[in-house]
Amino acid sequence: STRLVDSTVSGNTVTTFGGGGIYSGDYGDLTLVRSTVSGNYAVGRGGGIATGNYTELRLFNSTVSGYVSGDEGGGINVGHGGPDVILENSSVIGNSAPSIGGIVYDDFGSTNLSLSNSIVAYNSGLDCLHPTPIDQGGNFDGDGSCGLTTIVPGVDFDPALANNGGPTRTHKLLRGSVAI
Repeated sequence: STRLVDSTVSGNTVTTFGGGGIYSGDYGDLTLVRSTVSGNYAVGRGGGIATGNYTELRLFNSTVSGYVSGDEGGGINVGHGGPDVILENSSVIGNSAPSIGGIVYDDFGSTNLSLSNSIVAYNSGLDCLHPTPIDQGGNFDGDGSCGLTTIVPGVDFDPALANNGGPTRTHKLLRGSVAI
């Protein structure tokens, strides 16, 4: 079980399978609280975060941004058959991969993506791939691929990470944003 609190994971490169910022192996448990994972690169999947199979991933008040993946899941790539992926008050913004820049999660198992007051937007390709997330309310995505209310990058939030008063850098919501 791994738990990061008030942490920044930035500027890392992985030339093997994936997990440019963080890799959590099979049967793991990874939790981020008030943390930012940004500016990492992986040749394989999950430029920001990659998990093995049967691993639970939870993000609370956290940001995954500015990742590049040579495969898919620029921001987050989750292995199959595992417990849920939970995002609360978190954002997956501005990640890049050849096909799916945002979140890729289980397409043949029991994994659910549960979102509450979170934004998945401004990612290359699709924001989400695979089963429709469980929308707990207050969620937005930039292209409709997550099945959430659509938000407009550059109008609703600043795509650049900045010091907005918390323990780590975040994306500021702009005046008049539907996310406010």
